[in-house]
Amino acid sequence: MYPYLIFHSFNKNPYSDNFYDLRIEDFISLIDFLSLRINPRKITLTFDDGFKSIIPAVEYSLKKGYKTLAYIISDYIDKDGFLSKQDIKYLHSIGCKIGSHSKSHRDLSKVSKEILKIELIESKKVLENIIGEKVNHFSFPYGAHNKFSLKKAKNIYKFNALSRPNFFNEENIIGRISINSLNCNKHNNILIILTKKTPYKYLIRLFLSYFLKTFLPNPFYIFLKNLITKNKSKDIFNAN
Repeated sequence: MYPYLIFHSFNKNPYSDNFYDLRIEDFISLIDFLSLRINPRKITLTFDDGFKSIIPAVEYSLKKGYKTLAYIISDYIDKDGFLSKQDIKYLHSIGCKIGSHSKSHRDLSKVSKEILKIELIESKKVLENIIGEKVNHFSFPYGAHNKFSLKKAKNIYKFNALSRPNFFNEENIIGRISINSLNCNKHNNILIILTKKTPYKYLIRLFLSYFLKTFLPNPFYIFLKNLITKNKSKDIFNAN
């Protein structure tokens, strides 16, 4: 069982990626469906990037009994379309855990040791100053990491989240299932992945996505992704 789902933004949030941006009604439909079949307290809904539109989604999720965790990019706090400091304080006050999604959303598998340290530590400091307590959770931008960046993240954060399931049961690694505009309404498929052995078709898609991300320049990956999904995905953070 992989009891973590990833969401990003809702209702055409400014500067969001259309591939990951969902209608809030579709989000509610999905978690209502799941709550009738799985104890919501066993599921954590995570929200990457820190878009402002996650606020009603977090509020509704908590009312339904789900755990929630918002991963924030510290450089984007208070920017148009993103959470403000007051928003983060509010989410924390109602029971949403706050985690880091790095300082500026760079691909941490490709940066220097110095920049990696800045991306991991500076965001943690900013968020801790906002919520007034220790930040123990980190989510890798793009889900991208290598052995070195993973080791460094583990030295700084207690829990580190990937954008795929934790197939090898690595200690203190949070594996997650990504929800997007193509799979959000496939409720039964998501339920199967959450509760049973991972279907081979899902594994093939994950492997293909990993292969393409790793070996293709990011603009070509986005182009190919749009070609396959007939969607208008874009790298809103300008991956390095």
